[in-house]
Formats: sequence, structure tokens, C-alpha cells
Amino acid sequence: MRNCCLMHALAHWHSGALTLLALCTPAAALAPGSTVTVIGASGNVGKLVALRLSETFKVRGVVRSKARARSFLPDSVELHECDLRDGPTASLAKALDGAAGLVVCT
Repeated sequence: MRNCCLMHALAHWHSGALTLLALCTPAAALAPGSTVTVIGASGNVGKLVALRLSETFKVRGVVRSKARARSFLPDSVELHECDLRDGPTASLAKALDGAAGLVVCT
């Protein structure tokens, strides 16, 4: 995935537009060890998704509070603190940089 597309999709989501956007590159199967970003990794569903994915993939969790999320997510999940209500941020861009997959849990 290219970050420009991910950031563009998130900008549309943040503005309230419910639009499905095509990815810049065709989807391919993720190889074990690939990086997957989980947005909402501290929520009820997101933490379970992050935990399960961390068994096979390198996981980056986007959370509002690193301290809170660290209490239940293992050190193998790289945490990035940002609030998506603020729109695209540098922290979010870093979490998406080089990610091969993206899971959004709301």
C-alpha cells in the first residue's frame, strides 16, 4: 500500500464521507512478518485483532493512550499514539509508513 492512498482514505473518513477508495496497488497475500497497522488497537475488538495478528505479523497499533494500551498489549505490538478526530497527523503517518496491510476497528 502507498501511504498517500491511506492518508487520502483517512482524510475522507475523517471528513464524514463514506467513500470506498481503490488502493494504489493490487492487494496481495501478506507474508508472515509483514507489517500490519491496526487503527483502534486499544478497543474491545481492536485489541483482540492486534493480539491475534501479532502472532504472525509485525503489528503497529494506533491508539489514543499508549500507557493504557500497553497494560494489555504485548511489547511486540509497536504503539503509535494519536487521536483520529484530529485528522491525519505525523504519528499516524509514521504508523502507516511501509505497512503492507491496514485494519480499522471502530
